[in-house]
Amino acid sequence: MSWPRIAAALAGLVALLLAAVGIYRAGAGSVQVRWNAAVADAERRQSAALLEARERERERRQALAMSELEKSYLESQRHAEKQSADLRRQLRTGTVRLSVPVDAGACGVSENDPAAGSCDAAPRADIPAAVADDLVAIADDADDTVRQLTACQAVVSEYLK
Repeated sequence: MSWPRIAAALAGLVALLLAAVGIYRAGAGSVQVRWNAAVADAERRQSAALLEARERERERRQALAMSELEKSYLESQRHAEKQSADLRRQLRTGTVRLSVPVDAGACGVSENDPAAGSCDAAPRADIPAAVADDLVAIADDADDTVRQLTACQAVVSEYLK
């Protein structure tokens, strides 16, 4: 074999080797690009799953808080209804009476008159039971409205957290 043939064969082998290295690098670069894309996609999915899990946990805590608010509201409502029913029953039986202060001179009784009661207390006029019951109903409606508004404010505050 002659040196020019060996040199040509060697040059061909080097060219073939360089071509193989170039093809390998191009393939490796393509694989690296696909790998990087797959890793980025996996990171995006993991991040989305984490955000979704956090949102579900926030919703769960919020639902629990809403349940507690509802429980508290219903408990205070039942307590108020019981107190109101007790007060109305006491008004009907006469155990409790509502009265208003009156001017002793307007009733024709002197403030110092023993029939007007003790000297320490101002003269008072009893309110009829039916009127007292109506006043208690009005006060109950107002208290119920306050409880409802307070519950609404608590719900809004919870949603804004």
